[in-house]
Amino acid sequence: MPPRIQKELDESRTHQERTGRCLLCDILAEEKLDGRRIVIENRAFAAYIPFFARWPYEVHITAKRHVQALTDFEEREQRELAVVLKQLLTAYDKLFNLSFPYMMVIHQRPTDGEDYGYYHFHIEFYPPLRTATKLKYLAGSETGAGMFINDTLAEEKAAELRSHVTEISWPTFGEKD
Repeated sequence: MPPRIQKELDESRTHQERTGRCLLCDILAEEKLDGRRIVIENRAFAAYIPFFARWPYEVHITAKRHVQALTDFEEREQRELAVVLKQLLTAYDKLFNLSFPYMMVIHQRPTDGEDYGYYHFHIEFYPPLRTATKLKYLAGSETGAGMFINDTLAEEKAAELRSHVTEISWPTFGEKD
């Protein structure tokens, strides 16, 4: 198990044991309550720049329903995820009028057959651009100690990215609400 994912699983379990609630459900509730860092939201997902973002345009997409893996989604949720992904990637490209580079990491339960009911499916995007011509470089404290420094405000970057979000419409091929 990668160390970062193991820590995320451990913290999720600890939070569940301590509060009786899901850690990501609580983070999502706080993000929705504040609202300033929400970039896109639909019936099944919310995309936001978390208050703890390490990258200026880091976005997390979290399922609103407490599920642990892609295979848990209903057909409607699969479509809603496709829409959010398309909206986010289009907004990224419009931000600086270029094909925006990013790393997309899917976080879902491990496949070892154990119970991970405390865990919550989400996707994280780590784009390395600060501006159209500047990369976010990792400093010594970030690389050596894992202490990320982000000199931007998540609220400002979310508003900037949100201003480039457009509606996506696809044929509905027998969609049921």
